Amino acid sequence: MDWPAHERAFQHTWSCKRITYSKISNKLLNTNVQNRRFYGKPDLCPCCRLSPETIQHMLTCSSPEVTAFRSRQQDILWKNLALLNTPPLVLEGIKLGILNQGSLALEKSPSSSDPLVVKAYHHQTSLGWEAFLRGRISNKWQVAYMGEREVSRQSLKWAGQVIILLLQYLQQLWTFRCGVVHGQTSEESRQKQRDCLLPQVQAAYEQYRRDPFHVPSHWRRLFIRPLQTLLLSDGDTLASWLRSYSEAVQQQNLMEAQQKKQSVSFFRQYNNLSQN
Repeated sequence: MDWPAHERAFQHTWSCKRITYSKISNKLLNTNVQNRRFYGKPDLCPCCRLSPETIQHMLTCSSPEVTAFRSRQQDILWKNLALLNTPPLVLEGIKLGILNQGSLALEKSPSSSDPLVVKAYHHQTSLGWEAFLRGRISNKWQVAYMGEREVSRQSLKWAGQVIILLLQYLQQLWTFRCGVVHGQTSEESRQKQRDCLLPQVQAAYEQYRRDPFHVPSHWRRLFIRPLQTLLLSDGDTLASWLRSYSEAVQQQNLMEAQQKKQSVSFFRQYNNLSQN
């Protein structure tokens, strides 16, 4: 692993981006696999709904909209790598690894006449191409970059810049994924948030229909408005209503707990008096 290049990349990254890049580098992105592990939520990919969402799956998701976006970002990555004066054979090896990650094609050698590129490619394959996109690149890439020359500050600078480009690429894929979940635009985000609130309001009304006493009597005015009328409200109104409903349920639970405690105390005293 090329730790010196990794360190240089973070030293030359804006401080506002270091936290995000650190999460990417250390596999701390909040994928649905993590959501299932910590919160018990479904782990399916929000884009294709076919496979558990790991970082590896996010990098290779077959959803048409994700595939199209990823292709555009890869074109940007190739251009930026070329602007770093990356040797064509090195760029060919990097392209092959990124495009074929997760497939058996990785086991094949790149059609390169440079043995240093082939060696770097296979070493990176052993480390993992997902790790490569998280900035964990092989130290053999510097050797391939320099060719017959010795590794120098120039190659270290190049490797650090490559890591920054890779982290930017993966961040763009993650941002797009989050946009699928929460909305790509402000309007779409608000609509998605509202859509999430509607089932909660409907469930609250259904619970009230089955048991009106699960909220205090002075809070039952929450349900005076017809459900269909409330469902036409905007997201802020629905969120405010749900906060009020949650407070009402908590008050009822607290009151019942206090009454239960008082009842237990009363009957304990009554039993003691009866025994005496």
